[in-house]
Amino acid sequence: LGFLMVPFYTHYLNPADYGILEILDLSISLLGMFLNMGITAAMLRSYAAAKSPEQKRKAVSTAFLFVVATGAITFLLSVGLVRPVSHVLLGPGVPSKYLLLSLSSFVLGYIVNLPRTYLRALEASSAFVMVDVVALFLMLVLNIYFIAVLKFGLMGILLSSLVVAGIQVIVLSVWTLRRVGIGFSRGLMRQMAGFGLPLILSNVALFTLNFSDRFFLQHLRSLDVVGIYAVGYKFGF
Repeated sequence: LGFLMVPFYTHYLNPADYGILEILDLSISLLGMFLNMGITAAMLRSYAAAKSPEQKRKAVSTAFLFVVATGAITFLLSVGLVRPVSHVLLGPGVPSKYLLLSLSSFVLGYIVNLPRTYLRALEASSAFVMVDVVALFLMLVLNIYFIAVLKFGLMGILLSSLVVAGIQVIVLSVWTLRRVGIGFSRGLMRQMAGFGLPLILSNVALFTLNFSDRFFLQHLRSLDVVGIYAVGYKFGF
């Protein structure tokens, strides 16, 4: 669907908007690699290794509380840096509110990724697919409404992501806490961190290999060139 929507986006967005969106997505993804610390893979491992249902619930609850706490702390620490970081990434001519919206969506997505991983641990494939399809459909509808009807442009895409991520956080967090309760184990957290931290290096290496070219294009050329390249990359991909 995202691929089929490319003509729609290119009709309403200019190449610079696409370039801004690409740089925002990649920058936030890079932040996520460090913040996540491989916690989702570590949680799956701890869940599978747990000897009893209670230990499984404790593993999920520990990981969930960790991502909520680190996500909230990251957001609070980053809010004051949004304007200078936006100027470095995108230049002084691009409003810093774009980065703020992307950061907000990222934090919500970072938190909701844990309940989604819990669905995978439960092997609830139908529920997992349903969550994905509903989120995709809702984002598609909001994108069309914000961009084509309200003429929000790039802001519409960022707002759609924020709304959908917010809804998922509320629904899936309540569901997760009802199933596993609230509990935290320092020992489990140390084990998960010990397993997940080395994964940061491989993730960053893959990111650098596949996506660093956008930053070179932005530095050597312009955001317009990054936007055109991003659209072409989707066809090649």
